[in-house]
Amino acid sequence: MVTAIGLEAERDKLGTASSTVKGNALVQSGETSVINGLAARTPGVLIQRTTGDPGASTNIQIRGASTITGNLQPLIVIDGIPVSNSSIGDAGIVNGTGEQSNQTDGVAQQSRLNDINPEDIASMEVLRGASAAALWGTRAANGVLVITTKKGKRGDKVNISLRSAYSIDQINKVPALQKNYGQGSGGKYSSNPGQRSTWGDKIADRSGGADDFITEGEPGYIGYALLPNGTRRYAIAPGTDANPHGGKNSRDVFDHGREVFSNGYTRDNTLSIGGGDEKSSFYISLGNTYTKGIAKAGSDYDRSSFRINADRQLTKNFKAIASFNYIGIRSNRIQQGSSTSSLFLAGLRTSPDFDNTFYLGDYVDASGATFPGRQLSYRNPIGSRTVTGTDPPIGNAFYDNPFWIINEIENTSKVQRTIASLELNYQLTDWLSIINRTGLDTYRDRRRAYFPIQSANAVTGSLQEEEISETQINNDFIIRATKQLNDKIGGTVLVGANANERRADQVGVAVTDLINPLSPPQTPNSNASSRTPFNLQSIIRTGAVYSQVDVEALNMLYLTLTGRLESASTFGPAQSTFFYPSGALAWQFSQLPAFQNSSFFDFGKL
Repeated sequence: MVTAIGLEAERDKLGTASSTVKGNALVQSGETSVINGLAARTPGVLIQRTTGDPGASTNIQIRGASTITGNLQPLIVIDGIPVSNSSIGDAGIVNGTGEQSNQTDGVAQQSRLNDINPEDIASMEVLRGASAAALWGTRAANGVLVITTKKGKRGDKVNISLRSAYSIDQINKVPALQKNYGQGSGGKYSSNPGQRSTWGDKIADRSGGADDFITEGEPGYIGYALLPNGTRRYAIAPGTDANPHGGKNSRDVFDHGREVFSNGYTRDNTLSIGGGDEKSSFYISLGNTYTKGIAKAGSDYDRSSFRINADRQLTKNFKAIASFNYIGIRSNRIQQGSSTSSLFLAGLRTSPDFDNTFYLGDYVDASGATFPGRQLSYRNPIGSRTVTGTDPPIGNAFYDNPFWIINEIENTSKVQRTIASLELNYQLTDWLSIINRTGLDTYRDRRRAYFPIQSANAVTGSLQEEEISETQINNDFIIRATKQLNDKIGGTVLVGANANERRADQVGVAVTDLINPLSPPQTPNSNASSRTPFNLQSIIRTGAVYSQVDVEALNMLYLTLTGRLESASTFGPAQSTFFYPSGALAWQFSQLPAFQNSSFFDFGKL
């Protein structure tokens, strides 16, 4: 297995809790996300998706909940280099990386671990015990997920592999909705603007056929909506005690739980080349994953990646190992949760006898004046209701039509990420070696969140454009000695120093009160007083020295002692350093003479 700091060790000689997942198991799961592929494959690890949006964040919980509102995500280490697994939501970079799971609305952003192509992973180690992660100090409080990527083989011929997969996603189930009663209340039908209740007349008791509309010249005429197909939608007379159905005759009902969904699909392609000669090896991969979400529009995820891993034996005692990984991602996300612009909240509240399909139309009022592009919803069926005090008047949908949400509201993200590392390994003697490992993880995420004018969550329109970036630089200098003192006692002593810097920046502008409803999303479509720029920055630096001592006795007793003395810029002046010790003892009792020749018991360890 691979330890927390990326060094190989024998699992049978460790007294720590860990689980291994092979890369093939992740690929065979059919998941294009590394985290989702880990689900149900390791004991004691809880994997929870935040939403069904493709590429959306997934929470990993290894040691149980240690905080109610904080970050529970483990430290992610790839080939000995710590990398980001942030999922920065509406709260921004100030609150760290754990707030995404606490959002009740908005969109579910991506987990950065999902940037990694599962095809590039050779194995994953889930380190649950405190002693297994002790060398990473405070950052490993929630456990460590150690990822080893694929390498080429020295002296091997060139191997070329092409894997293509296509899968279809279907919505599993939706909430059960009543379809017995129409819009209205008290047993009477009503579709008057603003009517929110769905306990009107009994649909089965209606006469059937076309509805009786309030057209020009009739009492109560307030105009009509001109639909994109050229037809007109008029208001319908409400029910009375004598006629609870009013002008509503149709018995047609609609499935608002499924109407905005269709089959999604995923195309996954990876080309890899690996090989080597007597002194070097290489592994190169190109991958692309495209996922169309189950929403009919506004939900997709496109990831392209390039990776190269190489090593070279420069001299008899000197070896260099390098890796480079570039990832580019584009995604569109859907509004979720408790919001007047969230997909399910608006859809599930719609009365069963209202057709959401036509979400946009031109409203013509009783005087003949036309108001183009009004949003139509079950609480504003012909677009006649407007927001009080707006000039020109703005349509008021109360709750966005779900088809407006997926077709008009935008939440886009464009990510460019680079992960690189260089390791130099010098073997001073047959028992003493020096390792220096440097890693870089940096990404930029350009986001746009756009609510057009008339959106329920921002009736005057809003736009937020921002760029979020994170850069992490890490360096470890390690001296490692392995010595067998005699035939009964041996061990390994490791001493290391670590320096780490994490920088996060968030720059952008939030715009409200958009001017021209026909303008594409852009900041100039607003007054200067409606623009709020922001510029946030976070820098965290840590430095540490650490040591690990492994003692092996009698080929059955294994003792591991570790200690890390850490100083961080977040500790403050009251406590400038923190010491993190740990110890583990393992007894492989199957090596006792009583079990040596057993035919039914071959291994046991405490």
